[in-house]
Amino acid sequence: MVSTIFEDDRISVHFVPTQGDCSGIAALSYSPMNHNFAAKGIPARAALLSMKFDVFGIIAKQNNWYPQASLKAAAAVLLPRLQSYRKRWAYGSSMGAYGAIKYSALMGCDYVLALAPQCSIDPTDVAPWDSRFTRHFSPALNAGMKIRSSDMAGRIVIIGDPMLAADLRHFELIEQCGEVTLIPAYFCDHYVVNPIASRQILAALFNAIQKGDLASAREIYRKARKGSNYYRGSLMQALARRRLQQGRLDAALAASTAATEALPDNADFLVTKSRIHTRRKERDAAIAAASRALELNPTREWYHQIMRDAESG
Repeated sequence: MVSTIFEDDRISVHFVPTQGDCSGIAALSYSPMNHNFAAKGIPARAALLSMKFDVFGIIAKQNNWYPQASLKAAAAVLLPRLQSYRKRWAYGSSMGAYGAIKYSALMGCDYVLALAPQCSIDPTDVAPWDSRFTRHFSPALNAGMKIRSSDMAGRIVIIGDPMLAADLRHFELIEQCGEVTLIPAYFCDHYVVNPIASRQILAALFNAIQKGDLASAREIYRKARKGSNYYRGSLMQALARRRLQQGRLDAALAASTAATEALPDNADFLVTKSRIHTRRKERDAAIAAASRALELNPTREWYHQIMRDAESG
C-alpha cells in the first residue's frame, strides 16, 4: 500500500513497504522527466520490492530537476525514518539519476545506480555542448545545481552510452567529483534504461552492485543489452543514419526498416525513416512515417519540421 509522507508544490515522496520481512535496506527511487506517477507509480518499484527493500519514491511533479529547497524539506521528513535501515540505495534515470547522485550525501546513501545522469542543466555549466534540457533550468529553483564532491556518497555506478558525446561529458564531470564506475551501454543513446526494463534483470544488477561484484554487473547489463529489441533497433538506426549521410539511400532504407521493425513505436526511428523516404522522393511514405512520429510525440518541434519536409518533398 502506497502512502504519501511528504508533498510540496514541486515534489512528493511516497512510501511502499515490502511484503514480509524487510531486508533492512531502504531504496530511494527518483522519477525521470515526464513521469506520470498516477499511471506508472514509483520507478523500479517491482524490482526493489522483489529484493525485500522498503521503497521511497521521490517524484518530481514537473520537469523541475529536484530543487534543493524541496529536497532539503523532504529530507527533514525522510531522514528520521531512514535511521532504522542498515543500508540505503538511490536509483534513477536521466533527471532521476541526477537527483539520485546529487542528494546521495544528503540522504546518507550507501549505493547509487544512476542511468544516463546529468551533472547539471544550468546553461552556464553545460553550454555549448549540451542544450537538450537547458529549457527546464530555472535560476530561482535550480541555482547551484551542479553536482559537487560534497553532494556524493556511497558506491556510485553509472550506466551510460560512451558513444553519446553529451552523456559521456556528464559522466566525466561527475567522475571529477568522486569515485564512480561506468557500465558502458553502447548504441543505447540516452535510453540506457530500456534493455533492463525487466524486474529480474534490474534486481540482478542491484544485487551485483550491492555485493561489490562490478564485473558481474557489467556482464548482466551487456547480456541484457545484446538480447534486447531496443539494442538491435538502435544498432540499425545508427547504421541507417550513417548510410543516409553517405547518400546510400537503399542501404539506409533497409537499415531503417529493420530498426522500426524492432521497435515500431520509436518516434526517433520513424523520423529517420521519414527523412530517408523524403530523400528518395517517396512523399506518401515520408508523410506516413512523420505522422506516426508526431502521434507518438506531438510536442517535439523537430518532428513538425520533418513533417513539413515530407509534405514539401
